[in-house]
Amino acid sequence: MARSRTLLLIGVMAVTAAACGDDTADTTTTTGASATTVTTAAETTTTVEPPTTTTDAPTTTAPLVPPYLTIGETDLGAVLTDDTGRTLYLFTPDAQGASTCTGGCATTWPPFTGDVSAGPNVDASLLGSITRGDGTTQATYNGWPLYHYVADTEPGHTRGQGIGGVWWAVDADGEAVD
Repeated sequence: MARSRTLLLIGVMAVTAAACGDDTADTTTTTGASATTVTTAAETTTTVEPPTTTTDAPTTTAPLVPPYLTIGETDLGAVLTDDTGRTLYLFTPDAQGASTCTGGCATTWPPFTGDVSAGPNVDASLLGSITRGDGTTQATYNGWPLYHYVADTEPGHTRGQGIGGVWWAVDADGEAVD
């Protein structure tokens, strides 16, 4: 019994000493399931609610996987480019239909092929594809099959613009830039 009183007395003295000490040094933090309570020796209590989360919407968006279309700035202004910034062109003999650029033409003007998606500032409703004669899938925009030009070796180049009066860069609306 004497031992219990001694322990009780030591506990009371410790609490009293803590109450008389420096207010900034004595801080107790208790974390519960729904809130965090902070109490200092001066008996100031602050309750901080935990952040709420919802599972209805994703918190991040998936990164685009190449190849994809985007809008890039060139000396012609804003034009359709691929994910590396290379300008894309339309060929007027295609007349918003099947690709008519084959053989040597397709060597100089490689078709933009693959499972292409719409990137930033691109109207996804204008994106489509056709199957070329060799079985590859070529991307289209506003019905126009899309091509690169081999002399455009860096992002932003527009060296193919207007060649033969039939090759044109494509604007965000899917029209020829002239």
